[in-house]
Amino acid sequence: MAMWTRAGQDCELRSWTDRRTLLDLMRRRLGNAVAQIPLYRAFEGEPAIQDYLRRGSDPNAASFLQSTIAAYERGVISEEVAIEALGSETEFRRAAHRISLFLAAEALKDIPTIEPVNEIPRPVELPKRD
Repeated sequence: MAMWTRAGQDCELRSWTDRRTLLDLMRRRLGNAVAQIPLYRAFEGEPAIQDYLRRGSDPNAASFLQSTIAAYERGVISEEVAIEALGSETEFRRAAHRISLFLAAEALKDIPTIEPVNEIPRPVELPKRD
């Protein structure tokens, strides 16, 4: 954070591009998602920065939230670390649930669909019994 503070004092963070560039450098220096937790927590109260850190510089990359849940599911980090990273147990549970629903929906895409019938079949009249 000293680097961020110093850059701000030296007026080097004038634009969002300047801030994103410094955030990317800080993230690269820290390494994996677990090591980035203190950086994310340091920007509490800065929703735009936290959103950028969650999402990453590449919009196609996994978000901080997804990376944290994936690390937990693979056993790389404990549940306690994942909860701390995401800020609360509620957020952790919500994220894990959303990601599992997304994965289930993705799996359903491979199942062939049945084409809908355009006509409603008419009832068949049965012969009367005597």
